[in-house]
Amino acid sequence: MDKNAAHVVSLEDIEKSVNISDNFKKCFVTPTGVELEEVNVIGVVADSPSNEKEYLLVKDKTGECYIKMIWQNQTKEIKEGTILHVIGFLNFNGQKKYINPYIVKKIEENPEERQKLRELEIIEFCNYIDKNKEKFSSNTEKYKYVLEKIMKGKKDEKAETIEHKENGDEKEITEINIIDIIKQLDKEDKGVSYVDVLDKFSDEQREAVETVIDSLLDEGLCYEPIAGKIKVL
Repeated sequence: MDKNAAHVVSLEDIEKSVNISDNFKKCFVTPTGVELEEVNVIGVVADSPSNEKEYLLVKDKTGECYIKMIWQNQTKEIKEGTILHVIGFLNFNGQKKYINPYIVKKIEENPEERQKLRELEIIEFCNYIDKNKEKFSSNTEKYKYVLEKIMKGKKDEKAETIEHKENGDEKEITEINIIDIIKQLDKEDKGVSYVDVLDKFSDEQREAVETVIDSLLDEGLCYEPIAGKIKVL
């Protein structure tokens, strides 16, 4: 199977993938070892598009993903609730993963049947991966290595973190601490608003916290389930 093919995947696969790129061309790998450069997805538009938005949020039963807006052509007439078939390059803008599409089609005929067919296509692809684990084993190890490297980097950041005082005690602003705060606030497992996270810090510390949040999004440790909210993967 050509690793550069536009793989039929769920949006959860995209959410859980990690960036293994070492050059301009982006490449991601899933926990099962599938390399994602181009993806083929079906999702429902989850927000209200407008000419002011740069990204379109779509979702399926497993997760969510952003689509780069192309107002001059494919995405111009799309509305909330529209079912889309999207094929494009998986990318990262420093804050969120997104698909840079070269094909965007509305599914207007038999949408329920088309979604069920896509679910079967994903199951078939997962079965193929399961039957060919050895073929994907090196990428599976690469996925684990990248995650371990990311987490190790968090532990080694203490020398470079910004300290602030809270209730008279010294406390570090680190990615690990921010992740803990997000998890504590996210009691319903639906993500928490940026405002709620920032409210845990003083006005003087907010800029530093925003920088850390950007890093979490950049590294794929967190994502935006909906605009204005952040969630830990």
